[in-house]
Amino acid sequence: SHASNSASSLAARSFRGVCSALRASSLMFRALTSGPTCCFPRSLVTLTKPSPRTRLRTELFIAAAASKSGFSQAAPAAMSNSDTVQMKRDGPVHEYLVAHSVRPHPQLQALQAASLQHPRAGMCSPPDSVAVLQQLLRLVGAKKVIEVGVFTGYTALGMALALPKDGKLVACDISTDFTDIGKPYWAEAGVANVIDLKIAPASQTMQGLLDEGQAGTFDAVFIDADKTGYDTYYELGLRLLRQGGIVIVDNVLWGGSVTNHADQSADTVAIRTLNAKLFKDERVDVCMLRNSDGITVARKR
Repeated sequence: SHASNSASSLAARSFRGVCSALRASSLMFRALTSGPTCCFPRSLVTLTKPSPRTRLRTELFIAAAASKSGFSQAAPAAMSNSDTVQMKRDGPVHEYLVAHSVRPHPQLQALQAASLQHPRAGMCSPPDSVAVLQQLLRLVGAKKVIEVGVFTGYTALGMALALPKDGKLVACDISTDFTDIGKPYWAEAGVANVIDLKIAPASQTMQGLLDEGQAGTFDAVFIDADKTGYDTYYELGLRLLRQGGIVIVDNVLWGGSVTNHADQSADTVAIRTLNAKLFKDERVDVCMLRNSDGITVARKR
């Protein structure tokens, strides 16, 4: 009788597990196919208690599905597919990574909090990505940097803090609507004089720097703006860089869309095309990192 009860209990648990897995699969399918109105519950990943390896794969799958559906936990309002949707990975491993690599800075933390309240909060880089940018600038001894795409100025603040006191960050954006959010924090952090904000099309600003004779004088270029303009920004940036300088390109994985060749949207095609171009470009040494939504670091030879 005891054995029979145990067998029945085991069968019941197995049946519940199968039902949970089926519910999870159904939710995944609906998330991928239902378009921008989809709501993808984060509780999904706990339904079947997967192994750590399976859980990681599921998290990445959910992040890609969320970016395609326009859903972002961090954003208080709906976001379009044209927004830069960051892969917000939670869990103990990511928490450990942040806790042991991102040193807190009061103005950076405050500006990030303000940025995450914005309806387009998905455009804000996560703290660990800013830490990567800072370390790359320090490694190349950067003093002159260009940022293409500023949003609230969170990454601009992080990079400015990594530059020497006589450093200069040319920050390119086309509107003050977002950049005005960051200006008070730049001042509080003591780097307002380091950040030279240019409100104009980035291609125009960069061409102007070339016309002024500044070719080959910059140490780094960070590109995180309109995706169809990436190739133009890359070519102008390469001309402005010194030998040994670096171009850092954000969102090169584009929520996983780069691997979906059924996706022929302008942004996805632009990123996919640039990724292929950079891989074959003999003018640079290239490395793609799976950080946040993917970044490529190209060092000018």
